Amino acid sequence: MSQFSDFSIYGIGVSVLGYRPFPNGLYRVTLWITIFFIPIFPLTSRVVRPFKFQDSSVNRVFIGDSFGFDIIGQEPLHLPNVIRTYILGWSLALLALAPVVLCIRHGQNYWPNGGSPEWFVFLTVTSIIWPILILGFLNHRKNQIHEGLIRKE
Repeated sequence: MSQFSDFSIYGIGVSVLGYRPFPNGLYRVTLWITIFFIPIFPLTSRVVRPFKFQDSSVNRVFIGDSFGFDIIGQEPLHLPNVIRTYILGWSLALLALAPVVLCIRHGQNYWPNGGSPEWFVFLTVTSIIWPILILGFLNHRKNQIHEGLIRKE
């Protein structure tokens, strides 16, 4: 039986998305190429059993992933799962980038024309902090999901 774990640093790389329960404590997951947790391209679907790594090697601590998967079998990509993952991933991307878009769109009207610089500063700071908070939340949520899968067994 072979094993794998996703290899992504804050959502950049190959990520495991689209967890779907399968009989006998197994899950159907899809491996995706992601950029900042945004699904770009689905690679393959697998039936897996999650596990937690027992070693705490430097690489695992640095990367932040302490969970892996035993591969039970391959599955064809399921179009409804792919579409659901795209919709969820891109919706979160829009939510994370909304302050940046507002800053670019409305900031031009405030600063050069003698408008409210306080509003522009607030928008600028928010557009920097908000995506970082979203990335942190998604990384934390990924770890919670993995921990929950392990506990179910």
